[in-house]
Amino acid sequence: MYSFRPIPNKIPTYIIILLLFLIGTALIAFGAWVGEFTGFAVLTFGVLFYAVISVLTIRYLVSYFTYYIGIDKDGYDIFYIVQSMGKNSKVVCNIRLSEITDIKKIERIRGQKGKRKLPNVKIYNYCASIYERVSYVLLANEDEQTVGVHFSTDEKMIGIISKIVNQNKDFNAGLRG
Repeated sequence: MYSFRPIPNKIPTYIIILLLFLIGTALIAFGAWVGEFTGFAVLTFGVLFYAVISVLTIRYLVSYFTYYIGIDKDGYDIFYIVQSMGKNSKVVCNIRLSEITDIKKIERIRGQKGKRKLPNVKIYNYCASIYERVSYVLLANEDEQTVGVHFSTDEKMIGIISKIVNQNKDFNAGLRG
Protein backbone atom coordinates (compact mmCIF):
# COMPACT_ATOMS: atom_id res chain seq x y z
CA MET A 1 0.00 0.00 0.00
CA TYR A 2 1.27 3.47 -0.91
CA SER A 3 -0.13 6.76 0.33
CA PHE A 4 0.59 10.41 -0.32
CA ARG A 5 -0.70 13.51 1.43
CA PRO A 6 0.05 16.69 -0.51
CA ILE A 7 1.08 19.85 1.28
CA PRO A 8 -1.32 22.48 -0.05
CA ASN A 9 -0.25 25.92 -1.22
CA LYS A 10 -2.68 27.98 0.86
CA ILE A 11 -1.50 31.45 -0.22
CA PRO A 12 -3.80 31.68 -3.29
CA THR A 13 -6.71 30.55 -1.12
CA TYR A 14 -5.96 33.21 1.49
CA ILE A 15 -5.77 35.89 -1.23
CA ILE A 16 -9.10 34.85 -2.77
CA ILE A 17 -10.80 34.68 0.64
CA LEU A 18 -9.43 38.11 1.58
CA LEU A 19 -10.68 39.64 -1.67
CA LEU A 20 -14.12 38.05 -1.24
CA PHE A 21 -14.24 39.29 2.35
CA LEU A 22 -13.42 42.85 1.31
CA ILE A 23 -15.98 42.81 -1.50
CA GLY A 24 -18.65 41.26 0.77
CA THR A 25 -17.97 43.79 3.52
CA ALA A 26 -18.15 46.66 1.02
CA LEU A 27 -21.45 45.35 -0.35
CA ILE A 28 -22.95 44.98 3.13
CA ALA A 29 -21.80 48.49 4.13
CA PHE A 30 -23.17 49.96 0.90
CA GLY A 31 -26.44 48.04 1.28
CA ALA A 32 -26.89 49.32 4.83
CA TRP A 33 -26.17 52.87 3.69
CA VAL A 34 -28.57 52.80 0.70
CA GLY A 35 -31.51 51.18 2.49
CA GLU A 36 -34.87 50.25 0.91
CA PHE A 37 -35.18 47.50 -1.72
CA THR A 38 -31.87 48.20 -3.51
CA GLY A 39 -30.03 48.03 -0.20
CA PHE A 40 -31.65 44.68 0.59
CA ALA A 41 -30.48 43.24 -2.75
CA VAL A 42 -26.94 44.50 -2.17
CA LEU A 43 -26.97 43.09 1.39
CA THR A 44 -28.02 39.74 -0.03
CA PHE A 45 -25.06 39.71 -2.41
CA GLY A 46 -22.74 40.60 0.47
CA VAL A 47 -24.04 37.65 2.50
CA LEU A 48 -23.60 35.37 -0.54
CA PHE A 49 -19.93 36.40 -0.67
CA TYR A 50 -19.61 35.34 2.98
CA ALA A 51 -21.23 31.99 2.14
CA VAL A 52 -18.66 31.42 -0.61
CA ILE A 53 -15.91 32.32 1.86
CA SER A 54 -17.14 29.68 4.32
CA VAL A 55 -17.28 27.00 1.59
CA LEU A 56 -13.74 27.82 0.40
CA THR A 57 -12.45 27.84 3.97
CA ILE A 58 -13.88 24.42 4.74
CA ARG A 59 -12.82 22.90 1.41
CA TYR A 60 -9.28 24.27 1.07
CA LEU A 61 -8.10 25.40 4.52
CA VAL A 62 -9.71 23.08 7.08
CA SER A 63 -9.94 19.76 5.23
CA TYR A 64 -7.17 17.82 3.52
CA PHE A 65 -6.88 14.85 1.16
CA THR A 66 -4.76 11.72 1.31
CA TYR A 67 -4.35 9.55 -1.80
CA TYR A 68 -3.91 5.78 -1.46
CA ILE A 69 -3.11 2.82 -3.68
CA GLY A 70 -4.08 -0.49 -2.15
CA ILE A 71 -5.97 -3.74 -2.63
CA ASP A 72 -9.69 -4.08 -1.98
CA LYS A 73 -11.45 -7.03 -0.35
CA ASP A 74 -11.90 -8.73 -3.76
CA GLY A 75 -8.17 -8.58 -4.50
CA TYR A 76 -8.27 -5.75 -7.08
CA ASP A 77 -5.76 -2.91 -7.11
CA ILE A 78 -7.59 0.29 -6.17
CA PHE A 79 -6.91 3.99 -5.98
CA TYR A 80 -8.86 5.84 -3.34
CA ILE A 81 -8.96 9.31 -1.83
CA VAL A 82 -9.73 10.05 1.82
CA GLN A 83 -10.90 13.52 2.86
CA SER A 84 -10.17 14.38 6.48
CA MET A 85 -11.38 17.25 8.61
CA GLY A 86 -10.26 17.21 12.23
CA LYS A 87 -10.86 13.68 13.54
CA ASN A 88 -13.44 12.83 10.86
CA SER A 89 -12.41 11.02 7.68
CA LYS A 90 -14.36 9.65 4.75
CA VAL A 91 -13.54 7.98 1.45
CA VAL A 92 -14.62 10.36 -1.31
CA CYS A 93 -13.30 8.44 -4.32
CA ASN A 94 -12.67 4.76 -4.97
CA ILE A 95 -11.53 3.49 -8.39
CA ARG A 96 -10.23 0.11 -9.44
CA LEU A 97 -7.00 0.60 -11.34
CA SER A 98 -8.27 -1.77 -14.02
CA GLU A 99 -11.01 0.79 -14.83
CA ILE A 100 -8.55 3.65 -15.49
CA THR A 101 -8.25 4.33 -19.21
CA ASP A 102 -5.83 7.28 -19.29
CA ILE A 103 -3.77 9.66 -17.16
CA LYS A 104 -3.45 13.31 -18.19
CA LYS A 105 -0.81 15.58 -16.70
CA ILE A 106 -1.76 19.23 -16.28
CA GLU A 107 1.04 21.75 -15.93
CA ARG A 108 0.37 25.42 -15.36
CA ILE A 109 3.20 27.52 -16.71
CA ARG A 110 3.39 31.25 -16.20
CA GLY A 111 2.65 33.15 -19.38
CA GLN A 112 1.17 30.11 -21.10
CA LYS A 113 -1.92 31.01 -23.08
CA GLY A 114 -4.73 28.75 -24.10
CA LYS A 115 -6.54 25.99 -22.30
CA ARG A 116 -5.46 22.43 -21.90
CA LYS A 117 -7.48 19.99 -23.95
CA LEU A 118 -9.32 17.56 -21.71
CA PRO A 119 -12.12 15.28 -22.81
CA ASN A 120 -15.64 16.54 -22.33
CA VAL A 121 -16.41 14.40 -19.28
CA LYS A 122 -17.47 15.00 -15.69
CA ILE A 123 -14.32 15.68 -13.64
CA TYR A 124 -14.29 15.49 -9.84
CA ASN A 125 -11.75 17.82 -8.18
CA TYR A 126 -9.78 16.44 -5.25
CA CYS A 127 -6.79 18.79 -5.42
CA ALA A 128 -5.36 20.04 -2.15
CA SER A 129 -5.09 23.67 -3.33
CA ILE A 130 -7.06 26.03 -5.52
CA TYR A 131 -3.97 26.56 -7.68
CA GLU A 132 -1.72 23.57 -8.39
CA ARG A 133 1.25 23.93 -10.73
CA VAL A 134 1.24 20.23 -11.56
CA SER A 135 -1.78 17.99 -11.23
CA TYR A 136 -3.23 14.90 -12.89
CA VAL A 137 -6.58 13.75 -14.22
CA LEU A 138 -7.35 10.04 -14.13
CA LEU A 139 -9.93 9.04 -16.72
CA ALA A 140 -11.90 5.94 -15.78
CA ASN A 141 -14.98 4.05 -16.93
CA GLU A 142 -17.78 4.15 -14.39
CA ASP A 143 -21.19 2.71 -15.24
CA GLU A 144 -20.41 2.83 -18.96
CA GLN A 145 -19.47 6.53 -18.75
CA THR A 146 -16.05 8.12 -18.66
CA VAL A 147 -15.37 10.27 -15.60
CA GLY A 148 -12.27 12.15 -14.48
CA VAL A 149 -10.61 12.50 -11.10
CA HIS A 150 -8.45 15.63 -10.75
CA PHE A 151 -5.84 15.39 -8.00
CA SER A 152 -2.29 16.45 -7.11
CA THR A 153 0.23 13.80 -6.19
CA ASP A 154 3.90 12.89 -6.46
CA GLU A 155 5.70 11.20 -9.34
CA LYS A 156 6.05 7.90 -7.44
CA MET A 157 2.28 7.42 -7.16
CA ILE A 158 1.75 8.33 -10.82
CA GLY A 159 4.50 5.84 -11.73
CA ILE A 160 2.74 3.07 -9.80
CA ILE A 161 -0.64 3.88 -11.33
CA SER A 162 0.84 4.15 -14.86
CA LYS A 163 2.61 0.81 -14.51
CA ILE A 164 -0.56 -1.00 -13.43
CA VAL A 165 -2.70 0.75 -16.07
CA ASN A 166 -0.19 -0.15 -18.83
CA GLN A 167 -0.12 -3.77 -17.65
CA ASN A 168 -3.93 -3.86 -17.85
CA LYS A 169 -3.87 -2.32 -21.35
CA ASP A 170 -1.30 -4.90 -22.52
CA PHE A 171 -3.32 -7.73 -20.98
CA ASN A 172 -6.57 -6.52 -22.62
CA ALA A 173 -4.80 -6.07 -25.98
CA GLY A 174 -3.53 -9.66 -25.71
CA LEU A 175 -7.07 -10.93 -25.11
CA ARG A 176 -8.39 -9.08 -28.19
CA GLY A 177 -5.49 -9.77 -30.53
